[in-house]
Amino acid sequence: VTPASNIDCLDYVFVSLRDCDLRENPRPDYLEDARVLINASSDVTASWSPNKDQDKTRQVFYTTDASISPSELKANLDNIFRSQGIEVLTSWHSDKTKRVTYTLSNPTHIINLLHQYPIINGKSYRTQQSLVIEPIYGLKVIVYNVNNWSYPRQTIEQYLQNCYGQKRGNQWFIAAASKIMKMHTVLYSAIPKSLFPL
Repeated sequence: VTPASNIDCLDYVFVSLRDCDLRENPRPDYLEDARVLINASSDVTASWSPNKDQDKTRQVFYTTDASISPSELKANLDNIFRSQGIEVLTSWHSDKTKRVTYTLSNPTHIINLLHQYPIINGKSYRTQQSLVIEPIYGLKVIVYNVNNWSYPRQTIEQYLQNCYGQKRGNQWFIAAASKIMKMHTVLYSAIPKSLFPL
């Protein structure tokens, strides 16, 4: 169990398998069994992490313009969030990217902010999120920007079969391959049925 941050006070941790042999022979089924047990027996929610850094599924950001600096925008947003009872886990601003970023505790608050933007000095500031795909299994494969591919599913499955099917001594079975449209980006996801003996 690894803390999500050694600096910030966050409400989640990362759980992983430490056996170095699992790098060559991954066993996401172990973690999947643990995830199911945790979700069934406690008030804690366990899910697969889409990235190894902070939880971007609960991050929102705002972009500044010529009328306001990042620090001023952040100060105004801090006051708005405080008045609305929105619990902020982490926040920072960047003068370089002209962006203010927040990690929020409650996902419901994010949904509300995505539908009703904060208003500062009569101007609405759009709540934005990075493109994050939450995996439903540890070996999920995501391929972005396949808009112009003629046969994306067949191409992806053939690549996975060529690279991994024979190398690991078993067939690469695709349990699910689907087309996803998210944030105006077309992508395909595939989940291997088995890369290990069950």
